[in-house]
Amino acid sequence: GNGDYVYSHLLKSFEDKLPLEKFLRVHRSFIVNIEKVDSFEGSSIFVLGKRIPVSQAHRTKVFEQFDRF
Repeated sequence: GNGDYVYSHLLKSFEDKLPLEKFLRVHRSFIVNIEKVDSFEGSSIFVLGKRIPVSQAHRTKVFEQFDRF
């Protein structure tokens, strides 16, 4: 509904203020601090032990980011 659009718009606005070298959008509902990622498995990453889904739309960009390490 309309609430989803407002939430997505607010998250995008917040994302635009974050330093790109430290934060990465991994899902329409999640932005993560790259330095806090513990590991990844399948289409999820783990941040401080919590599973975070990586959406199909963001998967290539996310896993390219971690190929560099």
